[in-house]
Amino acid sequence: MKSKLYIVSFGDSAKFRVSSDDTREDFEKSKLIVDLENELNDYLKSKLPESNYTYYTTPAVHEVEPEDMDKYTDYPELDAKAIEAIKAALLVEVQNMQANRLDNSDAPYSNVN
Repeated sequence: MKSKLYIVSFGDSAKFRVSSDDTREDFEKSKLIVDLENELNDYLKSKLPESNYTYYTTPAVHEVEPEDMDKYTDYPELDAKAIEAIKAALLVEVQNMQANRLDNSDAPYSNVN
């Protein structure tokens, strides 16, 4: 068993568990996280090329204290199925953000020079 448990989420996606021997700082810079962040950016860019996704694709990582690990056994593992769920959640979030931005703009005055 890995020595540390991390809870990872992107945007308002569900939270997923990942076991690792890395420190939190090393885990956040790990190939797993960097590749996943890039994959999420590429996915969102392919669906909505005109947006900024940094908020949505930057992982929130929480290190679980060893005595609290049992509290997170029901959290799903960060695996291929989880990544597809994250992509779907983030796509909806970005679409909602764009729709809200459009609804909140004052169209007749939004292009004033």
